[in-house]
Amino acid sequence: MHVCKSVLSRFGLSFSETMYGRYTTGLGESGQFDFTVGCKAGSLYEFFCSKWRKRVMGLEGVLSMESSGVVCTAGISADAGSSLVLFERGKLKYEFLYIDPFTNENMLYSGSKNLDILHPLRSMTALYGGIYSYPGMVKAADVQSFFKMSELFGFLKSCRL
Repeated sequence: MHVCKSVLSRFGLSFSETMYGRYTTGLGESGQFDFTVGCKAGSLYEFFCSKWRKRVMGLEGVLSMESSGVVCTAGISADAGSSLVLFERGKLKYEFLYIDPFTNENMLYSGSKNLDILHPLRSMTALYGGIYSYPGMVKAADVQSFFKMSELFGFLKSCRL
């Protein structure tokens, strides 16, 4: 076990993913909500084997939003507590903070993929979530995002140990 811990502690896990989606507010306004994130876990041992099972990966990347025909971008920073939690109750949970490029307010995106072993491709490509004011946690919009299967090769190529 000690050798396994020693070896697995030397390696991390990382990948890059783009999700394409749309947001819809309670007032019926909608627009593009796409994001590309790089996900990184520092140690495979802590990720898979430790008794604490810290299956959390840091996220950083860029978000692209559209409103009334205007497209703006915002950064997603790992320093802001952004994360991907893997395999918690059959879900992949994405959370990240960003500054809304239109209102300049702090916002939180929170979404999850519901894993279904009978339909793995469909469940791994659909991400449902919401946009919330932060820290107030008032829901601003629903978001439905999807991974494009045409980008599967690029996703697999981005995976690193």
